[in-house]
Amino acid sequence: MVKVNEAEVTIVPFDPDKHDWKVVQKVAYLGNTEPVQDALLLQLFNLRLMVPLLMSSLAVGISTSLWYLGILAFLSQCLGFYLYNMEYVVKYQLFSTYADYNEKFTKFWTTSPNSLWVMEYQGNIIGTIGLKLDDKYEWEITRVGVKKNYRGNKLAKLLLGTAFNHSKQNGYKTITLSVSEVYGHVACKLYTKMGFKVSEIFCMPIPHFPVLPLVPPSKMVSMKKDI
Repeated sequence: MVKVNEAEVTIVPFDPDKHDWKVVQKVAYLGNTEPVQDALLLQLFNLRLMVPLLMSSLAVGISTSLWYLGILAFLSQCLGFYLYNMEYVVKYQLFSTYADYNEKFTKFWTTSPNSLWVMEYQGNIIGTIGLKLDDKYEWEITRVGVKKNYRGNKLAKLLLGTAFNHSKQNGYKTITLSVSEVYGHVACKLYTKMGFKVSEIFCMPIPHFPVLPLVPPSKMVSMKKDI
């Protein structure tokens, strides 16, 4: 973990002329990519997936009398499962439906009333937070992300404070956010400390992954805070 000197941290509005939007988006999407990565890695230990992979790899080893080929086949299939789902299914089938993914990112976050802030430290982009109107026309905090090696420095509190101040200045009465019940338990604790209260728990289906539909619907926690 990088020890951060808070006095050197700056939080500024996203500026596409100053910030590389691809770098900003990568940080902003950590709250999406990391839970999916964890879910996919867990599925590699699911017997419904593991048994067919082991059987096919065993068949390769027996048919060739070269056991290292069987091991190689097993590892290749595991890697292929992960990469195909992560790089194609998730990014091109799920993320591509988001209003701010890839080339849409800059336009979305520079169009009023949406707001995105970038946290910088010693010339590096290390965090983000956004505010947008959701489908219910409520103000929603989203794209909260802090790079892994900078976590543990209470940077998320600084980002949330920026969103709170913006909300107060613009007369917002209530702000909402959603977080994964399974993979966001640490974030839930932080949001609770920051004054958010659980308003709803709902299921968000994860897109069908090839081979077997192994990933169950994800339980999401919706939280609200009065400003």
